[in-house]
Amino acid sequence: MKYKRWSWAFQILFLVVIAYFSSKAPLYGDDTKCLYDWVTGERIDDVRGIANHIIYYYNNVEGRLFSYILMHFFVRMPRFLWGICNAVVVMILVHLIARFAWLPFELNGIEEKAYVLFTPIIVVMDCLLFWFFCPALHDLVFWECGSIVYLWMNTFAVLLFYLYFKRYCSYKSTMKRNRDSAIDAIVFFFVGLFAGGSVEATACVVVFGLALYIIWTLFQKRVLTVAEICGAVGGLLGFGVIFLSPGTYARMGTIVQYNSNNVVYEYVWRFFRATYYSLINYLPLIALIACLLYLGLSDDIVGLGKKQILYKCVGREEVLFFVFYLVSTYVMVFSNGYSQRVLQIQQFLLMITVNISVGSFLYNYYVKNGEKKAFQLRSGLFLLFAFLIILWLVEAFTGVLVVRNGEVFTIKKAYWYINEMEMQGIMPGNGSN
Repeated sequence: MKYKRWSWAFQILFLVVIAYFSSKAPLYGDDTKCLYDWVTGERIDDVRGIANHIIYYYNNVEGRLFSYILMHFFVRMPRFLWGICNAVVVMILVHLIARFAWLPFELNGIEEKAYVLFTPIIVVMDCLLFWFFCPALHDLVFWECGSIVYLWMNTFAVLLFYLYFKRYCSYKSTMKRNRDSAIDAIVFFFVGLFAGGSVEATACVVVFGLALYIIWTLFQKRVLTVAEICGAVGGLLGFGVIFLSPGTYARMGTIVQYNSNNVVYEYVWRFFRATYYSLINYLPLIALIACLLYLGLSDDIVGLGKKQILYKCVGREEVLFFVFYLVSTYVMVFSNGYSQRVLQIQQFLLMITVNISVGSFLYNYYVKNGEKKAFQLRSGLFLLFAFLIILWLVEAFTGVLVVRNGEVFTIKKAYWYINEMEMQGIMPGNGSN
């Protein structure tokens, strides 16, 4: 019980810190573009003016229609209310990702005991992973428009993955077809619509994931449910909204240009660019996933050949989301522009992969070693995360001092963080989001 109280105390503190920094972040860039007319410079407060502004943006700037509508609503909200809303979205995302850890299990009997024992620790782990591995905290979390365009819309993508992965795990364990209500169909449709119409890189992963789920369903000779069909239709419609937008074509016309006359060289260079920026941010997470995967397979691969080991790896659920991570990484090969902000969906997919791996490891440890050893492991994890929380408190307290001094809180992590402004000008194509 004390670990649960400790976990909730940290989560509340984490929520307060996110809300504080979000409310103190200044309005600039796209924030002011939502508030003022681009031609006259006058402030827009009437519904008709906002609607005209959104239509002009969609037709001439870019196709992120849903996020731009949300931006117009929240940018006019009092700053403290915006901070609270943003912090709540962050906590929803963290708890959503934490739930992936136990989806492969039915949560009855011993699985439920492991779930109750380790879930408070897992949620704390996800809060810390969210903070320490965020590629650009200010741009993606505290800055209002940046948070809505990336963090909020990527949360819809994570929610869509959760809904379909839950169906996948349920069918895999029970082999029974879900019965859908009208509410299920509506939720699937709108979550799919917002996920498919989120950010270009995220939208591609969403469509890839939906296609993979449909292929798997047909391969199992199973009929898609109404909700699953609605989610797929919503995802495709959202994808069409963002990629068929006149503004998207206009935007592509301004940034699509080759840095070399050799097209093959150009795409090889983009491949290594995507690999470099992903690894420099997320190599520790990838190494952690590899270690957990090895620990989970170590007892099952003794005496097996390379092909059998490969089949064992491919059959694990966490490998699926690592494939999604690779898709989100290398879809940027087809983009001339590159920004740290597009790395956020990669972070979330890797966090999901870590959670599934951690959940599997903790469950197997509980089964093999018993409740007493599991309690000892939880105590050890508590000490590890207590140390990391101290590091987080140092960064958060430093940020409070920076904000009170009237400056913008932007963390530069010396080990694997690269500030986006430092990327611009180093190589062609950097800095465009």
